[in-house]
Amino acid sequence: MKLYAEVEVVNRSLACHNMKGIGKKVRSHLAIGKKPLPDGKHELFIMITNAQNKQGTKYMIMNNIQTVFTKLINEGKTTIRLKEPDHDICIKGDVIEVKSFLSVLKKVLTGQDVEKLTLSSLQPLSSKQISGPKRRLHVTKRGDYPVKEGFPQTLTSVRINDIRLARIDSRLLKLVNLTELDMAGNEIELVPDNFDSLPSLTQLNLADNQISSLPRGFCTGLMAKSLKLLNLNGNKIKLLPNYFCQLRTLVTLSLNKNELTLLPPSLGKLRLLKHLSVCDNHLKILPGSFSSLRLDSLELSNNPMDEASTRVLSNKLEPVSSLLEISASTVVKLRINYDPEDLFPQLLAYLDSGMHCPCSKPVWNNVARALVKLSLSRVSSTFSCDGLNEVCMDASLCSSRCLNLFMNNPFAF
Repeated sequence: MKLYAEVEVVNRSLACHNMKGIGKKVRSHLAIGKKPLPDGKHELFIMITNAQNKQGTKYMIMNNIQTVFTKLINEGKTTIRLKEPDHDICIKGDVIEVKSFLSVLKKVLTGQDVEKLTLSSLQPLSSKQISGPKRRLHVTKRGDYPVKEGFPQTLTSVRINDIRLARIDSRLLKLVNLTELDMAGNEIELVPDNFDSLPSLTQLNLADNQISSLPRGFCTGLMAKSLKLLNLNGNKIKLLPNYFCQLRTLVTLSLNKNELTLLPPSLGKLRLLKHLSVCDNHLKILPGSFSSLRLDSLELSNNPMDEASTRVLSNKLEPVSSLLEISASTVVKLRINYDPEDLFPQLLAYLDSGMHCPCSKPVWNNVARALVKLSLSRVSSTFSCDGLNEVCMDASLCSSRCLNLFMNNPFAF
């Protein structure tokens, strides 16, 4: 059993003599292993190896561990107190890996299934082993791309920039520990639908590629619960579907230099969004849900924003909605979880195209549309929009009451 973590060995005897050691955490390998004895038996040790001590230091386990401190185990921290020598082994690492290490240590101490455990032979490690599992990969030349060797499962950050890559390698989508993926400056046209297989991804940079659309799976899978930063600058995106707003953990969204004429009607669902940049597009108006956002920064420069006056664009309100609209509304109101294959394609497409009235009621065809002025200072602490303080937004209203209320004050909801 091996663990790669930050380790500090504290000599307790120094404190007894009012002396202070040089405390320093060092990235080290900890291994639980056995050393064979001439009589066929073996002794069990904890061995600590690092770049400064390649031969490693062994500490006997049996009858030599005074206590194990686990109060901070959920932070990946633990301390193993030894009897001889008077040392404390202070460990800080990945929570799951530290817990697994302590679990094996407990089995060794209790003699539980020791013969079934895979223990180290406590041999000195090579320089490559001492450096530990690879966490980061940065590729800036095509010759450095890991075509044959693939991507280590331990990677948490991958950057592949400016090598004219035409597609996203499917092997990248199997890196469950990946938190940062930067593929800016390539020639990627298609985004795989199975991006939802990256459950830990928090930052994604796909700027300066050739992307024109985003698939449904990109926005509705596991990544919808983790992604905080998304950079799609410098692509060819003309439309962001409404299901894009399922990425509700987004804090920073950059869409500069695309071909957007509209933003998703349900953009206001992104309640955690703090930084939005949509410069150099073809936007004339903003969606009605925009008034629900509370941003720290907003960039809308170089868009032909409409300065038209407040008015009703259309009123298609009917006393009774269609059966399709009633079905879709029921799914949304009851928050029914569904997979795409659970619904008829027509209903699924209808759900994806849905909007929300400022009162939060879902709407589709049975709706009134109104154009109103939006004061940008009401939605963002700082903003830039070619000197404009007000822009128009197009709201979809579910009733005559909401229509009148919104026309008088879009922030009344």
